[in-house]
Amino acid sequence: MAEKENRESPHSTHQAAPSYNSFGEHLDLDSIIRDVLRQWWVILLAAVAAALFAGAVVRFTYSPQYTTTATFVVSKSGVSSNTVSDSLTAANALAETFSTVVDSEILETRVCRTLGLDSLDGEISVSVVSSTSLMTMTVKTSSPRLAYEMIQAVMDTAVDLCGELTDNISIQVLQEPSIPSNVSNPLNERRPMLMAGAAGLAIMILLFAALSYFRNTVKTERDMRHKVDTKLLASIPHEKKYKTLLSRIRRRRYSLFMENPTLSFGYVEACRMMGTRVRRELDRKGGHVLMVSSVSENEGKSTVAANLAMAMVQEGQRTVLVDCDFRKPAQYKILGLPKEKEEKYDLGTALKNRGTVRVTAMGMERKLPVVFSTVSHKRLLNREVMEALKMTVDALRESVDYIIVDTSPMGLVAESARIASLADASLLVVEQDVVEVRYINDAIDQLNESGAEVLGCVFNNVHTGFFGRAGTYGSYYGYGHSYGYGRYGYGHYDKAGRSDAKTKSERRGS
Repeated sequence: MAEKENRESPHSTHQAAPSYNSFGEHLDLDSIIRDVLRQWWVILLAAVAAALFAGAVVRFTYSPQYTTTATFVVSKSGVSSNTVSDSLTAANALAETFSTVVDSEILETRVCRTLGLDSLDGEISVSVVSSTSLMTMTVKTSSPRLAYEMIQAVMDTAVDLCGELTDNISIQVLQEPSIPSNVSNPLNERRPMLMAGAAGLAIMILLFAALSYFRNTVKTERDMRHKVDTKLLASIPHEKKYKTLLSRIRRRRYSLFMENPTLSFGYVEACRMMGTRVRRELDRKGGHVLMVSSVSENEGKSTVAANLAMAMVQEGQRTVLVDCDFRKPAQYKILGLPKEKEEKYDLGTALKNRGTVRVTAMGMERKLPVVFSTVSHKRLLNREVMEALKMTVDALRESVDYIIVDTSPMGLVAESARIASLADASLLVVEQDVVEVRYINDAIDQLNESGAEVLGCVFNNVHTGFFGRAGTYGSYYGYGHSYGYGRYGYGHYDKAGRSDAKTKSERRGS
């Protein structure tokens, strides 16, 4: 109930708090995967950095070790009838004695005195070969020469000490120690680097997944219903701007204007349905001037405005498109205005100089009238320019049915709020998973307060999803992008374009 009251209040303070019933409803794997893939280069760099760091640590901490070994035969002395069991027992007993001697301070002191060292820098170990009377002594240290000298000194000192501690034990050297030529612990960077790289990869994936999950943006049409304080009028699917690998390399984008023959059927049909729905909402309000804006730049508002105007023209409506994004005009690029006309057809210059505002017919059949802005103007809308713009809009009202005004993003400059005073209604373009919900709702409140009541939102650049879920899209058309129009109140259309279904809002009003 509290949520409903918050939705109905256009001037409420918005908090970033999703209102889902369970974790599963709020979790959207499609958007999480897209967000993670969008940051693939950051993840890759982090994995490479972790691997290189691990390799540097391994190299910095690496200390080469050299190992040399001597082998002894142990037997009882003074007895002519040695048995195997006697030799084994003697070997085990001597090994224990050797171990005790090796760990003693007496041996360390004597060996250091022999070698002229302050302390023994190495490892000494003694072991018995299983089921034999053989005993091995191993010395491991950082220098091959030191390893050899140390084992020689340990052998001499340990044998003397063992002779003092044991009786009737004979020790014979079976294999003399040698100076080691190769390190016993070769440097192996590959395994630590692979492990560190995999760990860095996993950590960054989890990090970006967590950031995606907790970022309160509009990810699905369900989010639009639960989070945004206006209705959803249309969803425009994602369309590739680069059709080929060569165009991507050359950074040559394809136009997303709906008359482009390379666009998918689903995309063009979604634009047409958007035009029908927006026109109906505008007619219900009795408005003629519609302002199209967004919260942030690069959300596709200019493309949506151009396609919306063209869709209305294709329905037989007299519609003119006016580019009032004076900071960063884009319609002349989208619609392909010839370069020789760019300077002559600038709306901002005409308004500032009280010149003639030119209307250019665009489109394949030259049916879309457009008032272009082609030059970037900062701080253009003073009182005189606003009066000239109002006169231009009023003049266009007399000659056309609808005026579509493309304006600057609401979240960047204040010019859009001033232009909103000239419009009868507004339309907000929301790109999927880009802007936080609180900023979207703040923009809606700002537009409502300016007098250009928000008709609704256009959910733009909607991806179809990795798991076959694309909001409420169905599979009616069988193309790359498909839509469930019936959900928004669209039914079947006759040749005249009349619908046999009513929207929920129309039913409530009837």
